[in-house]
Amino acid sequence: MSGDTGRVHEDEEIVREDEARLREDERRVREDAGQLADDEVRLREDERRDKDVVISVNRKSVTLDSRRVTGMDIKQAAIAQGVEIREDFLLTFEAHGGKEARVVGDDEMITVTAHSVFTANDGDDDS
Repeated sequence: MSGDTGRVHEDEEIVREDEARLREDERRVREDAGQLADDEVRLREDERRDKDVVISVNRKSVTLDSRRVTGMDIKQAAIAQGVEIREDFLLTFEAHGGKEARVVGDDEMITVTAHSVFTANDGDDDS
């Protein structure tokens, strides 16, 4: 009988060890699943950021291949797409969302959205 009791204790110890390994495996699976979910969110955000965005320059639609652009990027894209402006024009980011209109420098990096509206002019006040 004492041999059977010893075997039972060994079996119980093996079961406890297996349960501990199982809990650790479950924790890792949850952690990996959380990481995968985070990776999916980042991937969707990257895809959304990398898609073309259509903005407005002088009331004409201009397609940009990135949401992070400089003022010169916007002007060059507008010119290439038929907007009648020049690279030396002043580019103004029109007022939106409670923010005032402001001039965007040629080398200034900004983030645009489909709601971004710009005007470009030669800087002369013809009004």
